[in-house]
Amino acid sequence: MLKNEFSWSHSRAEMFQRCQREYYYNYYGAWGGWLPAADPLKRELYILKNIKNRWAWMGDLVHFFIEKISAALLRKEAVLSEQILQQADQAMRREFIQSRDKKYRLDPKNQNGLVEHEYNLTLPDQDWKWIHGNVKRCLTNFFFSRIYSQIKELDPSAVFNIEKLDNFEFEGVKIYAKPDLAYRSQEKIYLIDWKTGEPAADHLIQVNSYILYAEKKWRVDPQQIQAKIVYLKNLEEKDIAVTNDSQDQIKNHMRDSIQRMKIASVNPESGEPSLALSPMTQDRAHCKWCRFQGICYGRQAK
Repeated sequence: MLKNEFSWSHSRAEMFQRCQREYYYNYYGAWGGWLPAADPLKRELYILKNIKNRWAWMGDLVHFFIEKISAALLRKEAVLSEQILQQADQAMRREFIQSRDKKYRLDPKNQNGLVEHEYNLTLPDQDWKWIHGNVKRCLTNFFFSRIYSQIKELDPSAVFNIEKLDNFEFEGVKIYAKPDLAYRSQEKIYLIDWKTGEPAADHLIQVNSYILYAEKKWRVDPQQIQAKIVYLKNLEEKDIAVTNDSQDQIKNHMRDSIQRMKIASVNPESGEPSLALSPMTQDRAHCKWCRFQGICYGRQAK
């Protein structure tokens, strides 16, 4: 039987920091909403949990196709960039129609849904064209990247992870991590993370948590780990230095984040998370693109 156990990940902590109400709905309110006998509110929260905004959709598409390309290269198969770009174009059109027609409301796990369609947000055509263009730009740049050439030369047995969600234990808490690519070469472990947008401070936190994952999961000295962020939009690479200080900082960050997440929103009498103790963010700019805005503000989709 599935149990809703507390865990930590960079994305979970980021959501908690952004809005405790969104965090509650996503990890607790929607729990069990997939069951046939779920009450209407849980079912609604579960549907909304599975939609995303257009930027997240863009990132997911790029990651999906890079995983597909990388897997083919490791099988030593020929990969045609024109074919991949055509498949990406078809996927975007198909998933856009799924969302526009709100098919996700009947099958939220398998049909794409976007915040923009759920709440009938009117966007200029150029906004959608930019998303379409950036997916193709990022995939094209990947074919010209150094890491693409390196993957072609890898022995499949040297690859630990491609877009696989995994976990490890940190001070009694399950920690989830999903590095985009992890492999061994010449006694070093390489961690690669793709980004489709602009550099941001939280990217460093995320990758340092992956370094801790690699250290714990594969029992290696952190000095044997080399981490890199590849910003595909402009094909920029950023090497992440692995030091004792950086590892101490990520451990302290995780301890502090875990403590705050465990304490906040929890009813001291029942020990269970409580909606009443999960305040909405004060930064209402986040709300416009939040999946749960219809619940918070009573604006259901038409």
